[in-house]
Amino acid sequence: MTDLILEYGNNPNAYPRVQNLNQAEIALFNTTNQKIFFNINSNNDYIIQNGFFHNNKRVPDVYRYDLVKTNGSWELVYPNSVNNKAQPGCYCYDITNIDPNKNNILIILESPHQHEYDYNNGFIPLTPAQNSTGNNFCKYFTSHVLNHSYFYPLLSMLNKNEYSICFVNPVPFQTSLHFIHEKRLFTNGVTGKLRDKIWEQLFNNHYLRTDFINRMQLYSSIKPVIILNSCTGKLINSSVKSGTLKDNVKSIINQNMNCTNKVNTYHPSFWHAHKGKPNFCSSW
Repeated sequence: MTDLILEYGNNPNAYPRVQNLNQAEIALFNTTNQKIFFNINSNNDYIIQNGFFHNNKRVPDVYRYDLVKTNGSWELVYPNSVNNKAQPGCYCYDITNIDPNKNNILIILESPHQHEYDYNNGFIPLTPAQNSTGNNFCKYFTSHVLNHSYFYPLLSMLNKNEYSICFVNPVPFQTSLHFIHEKRLFTNGVTGKLRDKIWEQLFNNHYLRTDFINRMQLYSSIKPVIILNSCTGKLINSSVKSGTLKDNVKSIINQNMNCTNKVNTYHPSFWHAHKGKPNFCSSW
């Protein structure tokens, strides 16, 4: 059976791998024209080469917006420019480092996808929350997340007039492998399921998991005021479905982070479809 070997790390004998690809998953790679970063070994296993997971292919976490309260209303604005209100469709490629001494709201995503890389110039990483993710965040964060019954009391309790909105990918590499197979995410349900398998293998790798923990702790010298877990994964009423990507992230944060204000929600790329549901946000 064909395995998918992910050449991440320094030990070839311990590379993460997705075992026994099914026929639908194999078909994703059979028609690829992408030769860079992709190979097939003598055992007929598919290889995602280590250049794909090199540090220069990491999409960095970023401080993207200020959330400011003006005349009793919350607005997203770009950093250091209170009058420059954030607009859907206005994507920001500037990298602004996360300041651990600010009132950070950490938005936990999942892993960078197609629009977080520049394909035309050699698979160059950009920044998180582009395309539908960034669009939906601008459209629905203040109107639906902030006003949700689980979230609004937190802002009232914290009683600040400005927060820093920061985007964090637990796995900073492209686990959808769109650059390799060029198929749309969730094509016939195959690409999404494979993405989840790859994400879990990488996240369960000791070095990447430790890297995520270290980054999260680095961003919180005065601890993040709120963590919004919007990693991919199903919400069932007010709980998170066990075993999902979201559940994995929740478990690691609970074990390693000192933050009492934590909320679950859907991934922003799906906020347009779930914004009216009672469990759009849920308790952690």
